[in-house]
Amino acid sequence: MASTQRSESLNALMDFFMSAQTQLHEFIDAFDRVVGSRLEAEMTAKVRDKLGTFRSVTSTKFEEQAYTAFTGYAFNLFREQLVLSLQYVVHGEKVSHHEHMELKRTISWDSQTQKIQCSCLSYQFTSILCRHALRALVHFNITELPERYLPRRWCRDMSSSLVEAVKNPVARPVSEDEIWKQEFLSKLRSIAQRGASISSLRGQLEADLGSMYEHAFGTSNGEHQKEFSLSRSVERELGS
Repeated sequence: MASTQRSESLNALMDFFMSAQTQLHEFIDAFDRVVGSRLEAEMTAKVRDKLGTFRSVTSTKFEEQAYTAFTGYAFNLFREQLVLSLQYVVHGEKVSHHEHMELKRTISWDSQTQKIQCSCLSYQFTSILCRHALRALVHFNITELPERYLPRRWCRDMSSSLVEAVKNPVARPVSEDEIWKQEFLSKLRSIAQRGASISSLRGQLEADLGSMYEHAFGTSNGEHQKEFSLSRSVERELGS
C-alpha cells in the first residue's frame, strides 16, 4: 500500500463484504463481490466522465491539462494533491504547510531537464505529483506540467491501447532457432521424466549429459571432448 490511508480505505471496503467469521468458501464469493464493486465504480466514473462537463476547482492550467490527459481515477488523485498544494508555501528549497512551518519538505528543481524531486518520495510510489512539488512548480512560474509527469500508466490513450493489445494481440514471429530450441527442450523433458522413473538410468543419464555439455562448451583448458552419444544401455531403456 502506498499510504496508511489507502490501506485503511481498502480494509473498510473488505469489512463491508466480509468479517472475521467468514468461512473460506464464503471469502472467495465475498472477494469476487469486492472486485465487482470496484469495477462497477470505475465504469460509473468513466460514464460520468464522458457525459459530464469539466468544472475546474483550482482554475489552473495544471488541472485542465491533467483532466485532458489522465484517466478519471488518476485525475481525482492529482486534483486532490493540487487542491492541497494551495495550503503550502515555499522557502527557497523548502516547502511547508502554512500552519505547520516546522514540517518542511526539500524540493529539487532542474530547469534544464524539467525534473522535480521531493523528499516525501510520493511520486516514486504513485506516479502522481505530490502537493509539495505542485506548489513548487507554481512558485517557479511553471504553468504546464512537464511531459515526464504525464506517465503513460495513468493516461487515457495508454489505457485504451492496453485494452486493444489484450483484445488483438500481435503474433510474434518465431525463428527457426526458437523452434529447434523448443523441440529440443521437449525431448529433454521426456528423457528427464523417464529417467526419474527408472533409478538405474539416472547415473548414466547424468554422465551422458555431462559429456554432451563438455562437448558443446569445452573443458576448462579449451579442449573439446569426444562426440557425445547416448550409451547403448540408455538407448535400450528409453526405447522400451
